Amino acid sequence: MPEAVQDLRSYIAKLDQVGGADRRYTVGVCGERASFEDEASSRLEWVQDWQQAEFFIAPTHMNCDRALDGKVIASILRLGVPIGVVKDRRAIMQHDVARKN
Repeated sequence: MPEAVQDLRSYIAKLDQVGGADRRYTVGVCGERASFEDEASSRLEWVQDWQQAEFFIAPTHMNCDRALDGKVIASILRLGVPIGVVKDRRAIMQHDVARKN
C-alpha cells in the first residue's frame, strides 16, 4: 500500500502543475483502510463506495484490480510481476454523469 499511495501522490503533484493545486481527491481502496490512511495526505480522501472514487488502488490478488475500470497510472511490481495498480477513474465518472443528464 505505501508504494501505491506514494505513486498516487506523485501523480497528483503532476496534476497540480496543470491547475489542480489544493484539490481533494476521492480514493477507493481494495484493502485495509488504515494502511491507506497511514500513507495518504490530507488531499486523498478514502471512500467506502468505490463507484464514487476518482482513483482506485488495488492489489492483483483475487483479481481486485479488475473490480473497477480506469486508466492505470501506476503499477506496483515485485520481481517484474504486477502485484497492484493505481487507476484514474475521473474520465469514467465524467462520462457517467454526462450519460445521466
